Amino acid sequence: MQLGTGSADFPAGNFGLRINNDTNFVLNLGAQDTSVNLFVIRLEYNAGVSNDVVHVWRNPTLGGPEPAPLATLSDVDLLNVGVGRMAYARFNSGADVTWDEVRYGTAWETVVPEPGTFLLVGVGGLLLLRARIKRGHQWLK
Repeated sequence: MQLGTGSADFPAGNFGLRINNDTNFVLNLGAQDTSVNLFVIRLEYNAGVSNDVVHVWRNPTLGGPEPAPLATLSDVDLLNVGVGRMAYARFNSGADVTWDEVRYGTAWETVVPEPGTFLLVGVGGLLLLRARIKRGHQWLK
């Protein structure tokens, strides 16, 4: 599975997803921009051969319910296309692309958490740091 920009398979200046380097399995994910983008990809394994589905979202609302996908590929055989590998690339595009974080999960909420979750984790981390510094300071006396 390849998520990238600038391939001959994607319109110029667009993000795209391609499965197994196969032009039959390409999704256009919209124009590139200089913003931070969140891509969510759901792989749906179904019984039978070539009955699997790939759903992609771009910048879904954090903490919201699972919306309709931006793009969907049907009739994919995910067991035989090497989905165990993920490539992030800037194929033939002149634009710079930086890839940051990859999350895997079994539910929408695990990969697209509520914005407040980040705040709670940050506050919890600061409290632990403060407690650790305070204990460390007392230990030095």
